Amino acid sequence: MQYFSTAQAALCSALHALLLQEHGAELRLFPALPPAWDRCAFSGFLAAGLRLDASYEPSRVAVTVRNETDRSRRAVLRAGAAARRVELAAGAERSLTLAP
Repeated sequence: MQYFSTAQAALCSALHALLLQEHGAELRLFPALPPAWDRCAFSGFLAAGLRLDASYEPSRVAVTVRNETDRSRRAVLRAGAAARRVELAAGAERSLTLAP
């Protein structure tokens, strides 16, 4: 059973890396999608104290980001060549669209 659980965790980590990657203060949305995927989404991913819900289509990435901590948070959200800097107070939420 131990090896089965390890394999499940590895698969989950691989899928997570397709959808969201954290590089310092930069959060990369959908950085490694297979070319055949024309749309996908995720909900409730946590990175750098932020909760992200995002959806991908070839011409747009829609994302809602919420600060889940008790202090202000800053991040750069990147989708392809598009990037937006966000700063959120504790508990604040913001929705935006990026054109990758």
